[in-house]
Amino acid sequence: MAISFERLYEAALRHHGGDSEQLESLLTTASDPKDLAAIPDARWLSAASKAVFSAGFNWGVVAKKWPAHEEAFAKFDPNVLLGWPDERLDELV
Repeated sequence: MAISFERLYEAALRHHGGDSEQLESLLTTASDPKDLAAIPDARWLSAASKAVFSAGFNWGVVAKKWPAHEEAFAKFDPNVLLGWPDERLDELV
């Protein structure tokens, strides 16, 4: 059963003591599409990989070790990764 946005908002509002200004201050604004398009593919791939890798792990541990993953995976540059043989990826797994 899907919960309506209104019900979710009301629950969040109760959680924050009914202070709608405080609740609204926690919301982020959408980035400009031009700004998003300017983000290199490697950064999108890194962020998606980090999110998947973080599932089930302590996020602090993942954050601490993430620079080593960036190095191991060629900074997630798709042009580099596409040239790697399957065996190279298997070694990293």
